[in-house]
Amino acid sequence: MAILFVLVGIAVITGTVLLATNRWPDPGLADDSGDVGRPALVEVPIGELSIDAVDELHLDQAVRGYKMSDVDAVVERLTAELADRNEQIRQLRGD
Repeated sequence: MAILFVLVGIAVITGTVLLATNRWPDPGLADDSGDVGRPALVEVPIGELSIDAVDELHLDQAVRGYKMSDVDAVVERLTAELADRNEQIRQLRGD
């Protein structure tokens, strides 16, 4: 019986060490490819983006943060909006 407790103890210690050193294979860390929709903010036409639309933006979470494709799409959209507004400001100033 004592040998069984020793073996169980060794197994628990080994499992703990493997988890602590991130060497235990965890299939739960794979990216979820189920939802492929883009955030609604991305579909708003250039020049019509409002502060409320940005305020209401919610990105789907992934295992380690947010889905990279969603974040990239929003950053590209906001970059296009800023470029358009900068061009409008430049034209209004007569530059």
